[in-house]
Amino acid sequence: TDDAPLNPSNDACQWCPAAPTCPALHSHAMEMVGGDFASLPAVEDLTPEQIATVVLNKKLLTNFLGKIEGHAATLLEAGGVIPGIKLVESVTRRTYNSNAIEVIPKLLGDAAYKPQDLITRGAAEKLIGKAKFAELDVTVKPKGKPTVAPENDRRPAITKTVEDFDTLND
Repeated sequence: TDDAPLNPSNDACQWCPAAPTCPALHSHAMEMVGGDFASLPAVEDLTPEQIATVVLNKKLLTNFLGKIEGHAATLLEAGGVIPGIKLVESVTRRTYNSNAIEVIPKLLGDAAYKPQDLITRGAAEKLIGKAKFAELDVTVKPKGKPTVAPENDRRPAITKTVEDFDTLND
């Protein structure tokens, strides 16, 4: 209804069609980034509390910005004008056309095909069975890059010690 309370959050705004034009979400986003988008503070000048607010609301901010961009595209596609913004064709990569399957192998022979690749780990596990696949010892889980996460994230915190650094500056 029109008098429903507006409480911006990750969950509430994720699928909301009114998000691009929602005054409550707009105000909330402005509060999170510290005011006007045209004069955002330098990242180095943010307080730890401001950093936490932005990081913990990254999904909401990203969703908000994406919805605004989508709304802008809709307006421009309908012939609208937005100062400083235009509608352009996205960047794409070239692909083969229907003639390629005949032409390229005739010219290159076997060199036209890449070497066989193993099926994905998930596909192999389905075909072989989870238990048997686990016994094969054919996978490795690489260590992930450090990333920020909320305190209640189930992953353990990374702690750095003096031994983690190659050299220390005096």
